[in-house]
Amino acid sequence: MPQETPHTSLDPRYSSPGAQATPWSAAERPLTGAEVFRLSSVRPDGRPHAAPLPGVRRDGAPHFTTGARERKALDLAHHAQVVLTTGTHTWAAGCDVAVEGAAVRVTDAGRLVDLAEAWEEKARRGTSRSGRTARSRGSRARPSCSRSRRTRSSASARARNAHRPPAIRPARLRGSVMEWTLEVVVVPVADVDRAKSFYADKVGFKVDLDSEVAPGVRIVQLTPPGSRCSIALTEGMPGAPGQRPMAPGSLTGLQVCVTDIAAAHAELAARGVQVSAVQHAGPEGWADGPGDMWNSFLFFQDPDGNGWTVQEAPSPLAAR
Repeated sequence: MPQETPHTSLDPRYSSPGAQATPWSAAERPLTGAEVFRLSSVRPDGRPHAAPLPGVRRDGAPHFTTGARERKALDLAHHAQVVLTTGTHTWAAGCDVAVEGAAVRVTDAGRLVDLAEAWEEKARRGTSRSGRTARSRGSRARPSCSRSRRTRSSASARARNAHRPPAIRPARLRGSVMEWTLEVVVVPVADVDRAKSFYADKVGFKVDLDSEVAPGVRIVQLTPPGSRCSIALTEGMPGAPGQRPMAPGSLTGLQVCVTDIAAAHAELAARGVQVSAVQHAGPEGWADGPGDMWNSFLFFQDPDGNGWTVQEAPSPLAAR
């Protein structure tokens, strides 16, 4: 479908006298020729997230990929608005471009194949210049292609997997310590729907994902407000090799922090959670009432019996 050529203009409040707007043709060149874009999205808790990634431009819109459980996909499930930037990033020359819009998932099988071939061609051009051979990491996560301001229909997962573009590994300085971030804790439950309702409607966790990631395998991921770690409720997921499976309700010691233990108690009780009184640890065990700093707790269980502890912290996580 023919694309309308955008009209370019300057805001006189922020432009020098006599300055002229950059023509759209000049902005198109970096959008079409860029090997790497930087995607800015918004996390469910409102914090920003930015990541470099390869992109291609088709039918007047830039496209990028993300796996179903990658940070980008989790962000887009809550906030579709993104910014894609690229350019030269120099002071006195070149052209930097920022594209703002709503990212929409591409699901048409034929379109996905066309986009995958475009990525493969871009990867071949890049590796031929560097003299390196591009290799894929395999099918760790199924990619889904998204683009700004365009609507798409459905597609098969097979097409997405068969034509995955080569992955780019982030560089790490020699001698530096790689991050090992605790991001998901699996909570064993007997009824995923019942547990999802409890954690989302009564405890107030945000539902990040509810998806069949493979035939017969369902994962529901929820995140406590402000937390950098989520919980996962699974159905049909095979046990990890060499590890003993957990029975529903067998997990205890899960702990979250709040800055107002009394308010947290009132909120949980109002939502129908059977929650203990606020307690503190003393020389003879648990005693009723709040304690000193870091020594005020309350306790509750989910419908399967998995145990949770809520601890009062003196300040929000971002301030510690």
